[in-house]
Amino acid sequence: MPAYRLHRQSGFTFLEILVGTIILMIGIASIIALVLWGRLVLKQSENKAAAMNVAFSKMEEYLAKSYSRIGTRQGASPDAIEASINVIPRPQGEEGQIFSERGPDRESNIDWEVNVYQDYEGNDEKFPSPKDVPAGHVVVTIPYKRIEVIARYQEESPGQQRGIFHQRAVRLVSIVPYPVLHAISKEVGANSALVVPASNNYNGPNSTVLEMDLGALKPRENPSDPPVSLAYETPKEILIIYNIAIKIDDFKDLIDDNPGLYTIFTSCFLDNETEPMPVETRTPILSQPLISNVTALTGARALKVQSGKYKLRLKWRKDPNAKGKISLRSANIIVIAFEEQKS
Repeated sequence: MPAYRLHRQSGFTFLEILVGTIILMIGIASIIALVLWGRLVLKQSENKAAAMNVAFSKMEEYLAKSYSRIGTRQGASPDAIEASINVIPRPQGEEGQIFSERGPDRESNIDWEVNVYQDYEGNDEKFPSPKDVPAGHVVVTIPYKRIEVIARYQEESPGQQRGIFHQRAVRLVSIVPYPVLHAISKEVGANSALVVPASNNYNGPNSTVLEMDLGALKPRENPSDPPVSLAYETPKEILIIYNIAIKIDDFKDLIDDNPGLYTIFTSCFLDNETEPMPVETRTPILSQPLISNVTALTGARALKVQSGKYKLRLKWRKDPNAKGKISLRSANIIVIAFEEQKS
């Protein structure tokens, strides 16, 4: 009787194919979900990075401005919406918001907002009791401006909520301290020619060469407004440098007598003080037509904090025996104010 051997066919059963297909579909779905999630995360990162670039650019624009312009209409961004610019008046020494403005970024669908606050360091200094306050202790509040930049953008919701947008924002904050140094200058030319009076005092007619206000110059809010000068907000010592070029209108009267005696005296006066500042120049009229001087107010004479402004006057007088006519060709003055130096 012949013998038969059974041979099993190689292959997959229906159940194996079904299970494999399900696993494959799960894997493909996971990959698709991962790709979509990655695209979403990438898009969110791009949106946030773009908003951060706008906020950082606007912050850099503000940090490049001078301290006195930050928080004023003259310091407003050229990209700001005019109707959004808001200058908030605030008395000197009082903390709070002083400025705000908004505008769109021209290269992206991102809106920015800038808020400026006036703050003071040291105004909250406290001691456990009055007896703990050191003798002669004086609190000097140091002003600073706090800049807040907010960049807002729209972000689409993922998944089934696609098409629905939510507002997102990034926020940057920076501080601009009150300047340690202040430098201001002024110049007058021949149009304001003065004749030196033949007087031995500084109070004669035309004895003032030029005058200027000392303090942080506040820009005009509107072009038609006059400029406003504020006093320094912290005690300052000042260094004054000035130059005067003279013009001799009548040589004959000067050289007929003894020209070696004829000199011009110059000095600076602060506010209504009758005594000049420490250094007074004495310059020969004929041999030195350019007068230069450097003087300073330091120590006990340092400028203190006050609500008003200081007035600085540069004056000159001629030797009482001098004849002739001396006129102003030009003059300039530079004032550098720096923090009061305590010993």
